[in-house]
Formats: sequence, C-alpha cells, structure tokens
Amino acid sequence: NIFHGLKSIFNNLAGMMSPPIFLLLIMAIFYNLHKTVKLSNSRERYFVFLAGFVWALIVLAMGGAGSRFLIILIPFIVLLIGILLAEANFKINQKILFILAAIIFFWELAYNINSNFLASPASESFLVYSQENIVGRELGFNQLDKYLRAEVLPGRGRITRPKNVAAVDAKAIEYIEEHGVVYFFDDSINWFAHNWYFRRYLNYYGLPLAPFSEQAKTLGVANPIKYFADAGVKDFYFIYGVADAVIDPKKIDSPARQASKLLAQMLDGQGVKHQEIKNHLGQAAFRVYQFDIK
Repeated sequence: NIFHGLKSIFNNLAGMMSPPIFLLLIMAIFYNLHKTVKLSNSRERYFVFLAGFVWALIVLAMGGAGSRFLIILIPFIVLLIGILLAEANFKINQKILFILAAIIFFWELAYNINSNFLASPASESFLVYSQENIVGRELGFNQLDKYLRAEVLPGRGRITRPKNVAAVDAKAIEYIEEHGVVYFFDDSINWFAHNWYFRRYLNYYGLPLAPFSEQAKTLGVANPIKYFADAGVKDFYFIYGVADAVIDPKKIDSPARQASKLLAQMLDGQGVKHQEIKNHLGQAAFRVYQFDIK
C-alpha cells in the first residue's frame, strides 16, 4: 500500500544520503509545511515546491518504485533545502551558519569519497557510508561485466543506434554467422541488471546475448541451444545467477529460473568448466559456462 511505499522511500533515502543532508531534508519539509500553513500572503511559493515533492512521493510510493527511481526526487529535494538555507541566512548568526555549512560540506565530501570512490571503504558506519552500497556489494554485477568485457566479449565492435528491432536482430544474426557463437543468460536475473548489463550488448553492439527461456519462447522451441547448434553454431556461453541476491524476487520460483537451474545442473553434470564470478564480499554470485557442440 501507499504507506508501506512511503516508508520504503524514506528508508531508501536514509540509506543513500549522508545524515546531515537527510536531516536537512526532514527540516526543510517541516519548514515549508509550516510556512504553507501559517502564511497567507506568500504561502504559494512554499506550497508549489512542497506539493511537487509530495506528488512525486505519492506516485513513486503507489508504483512501488525502487531506489533507482528516487533520482526523480532530487530537484524537489534541492529546492526545499535551498529555501530552508536561503531563509536561514537571514535568521541565524553568520558565523554560526558558516561553521554549520562547513561541517555539512566536509561531512558530505567524506561520505561520498568513502561510499563512491574507495574500493575498500574506511568504515561502513551509516554515518560515513551509504547503506545502499552494502546491498550492492552482495551482487557482483560490476565484477561480472568486467569479466565479460575482458574475457567473453572482446572486440565487441563499435556502438550503434539501431533504428528498429529488426535492425537489432539482423546485426545479431550477422554476428552469429561470422563468429559462430551465441551467448545465453539466466533471464530470472534482476530486472534492472538484466537490461543494463545484458540487453545493451544486444541492442547497441549487436551481440547475440539472449535470455535463455525467453529465446526458447521466441523461437517456439524447447531447447534453443539445440536450435542454434542445428543451424551450425559451435560455441555457446551461459551466464547463470548463483546467488539469490542477484535474482529478481518475483522470478525466484519462476519457470525461467527453474529452466536455468536445470541447464546449470546439466552442464555441471557433463563436467563443463565455468568461471565463477564473486562479489565484493568474496561470495559466489555468477557462473559463466563455456561449451561447444560438435
């Protein structure tokens, strides 16, 4: 429901923002609300920014939006905090305001460096480290992408902007005919990563990188590997999500997930070698199988 969605949004914001900035946001919300209620002449200028923020919150909450969508709130957050700070300039002693601004600035700087630039953070305390990153460290998508770029998809070619879906398919078919290889991935993997890390290689580089179960449905076959092998393809890759953390929660028990598990078990049973991809915590996140059909 909407209240659960609002709670989730504020929890995500608290996990993504440094404590002083999050505190400023809460203060700014109440300050603008107070001004909207109390003032009669100039309440409109406070109301319009507050209303925009509240409307965006409601839309995101009703849609059950994840943290990746919260960037929509940034303009409203900046405006609300900007109003608070601008008016504080006239009500607080200048020296005190300068000291507070300096503390917030350097705290935010340290928070961002520790959260976004250091490979090994100095501390994972919520005071100086984004708690969203702790979840991200359990995933391993960046490590997978780095491995794919270096070992699996070398010479992936020049990026292009296809005019339509037919152009995407045509380029992928051309790649298959030239290189004799097809790349499959577990299509129960997290939706956003599914599109960002895999679909872009198909859409913009023309690589035949396809979700295993979805490809079977598209072709109208039970086994897309056999389909391509019969068409002359010799080499195959399969990217399998090992950890539940990398799987879309809605697909954890889906037929697509079961199909990927069965394929991985079959490949393991046949002794097919794989490269294990680990996340930042050193835990197994993915397996990349490479095999040929002769």
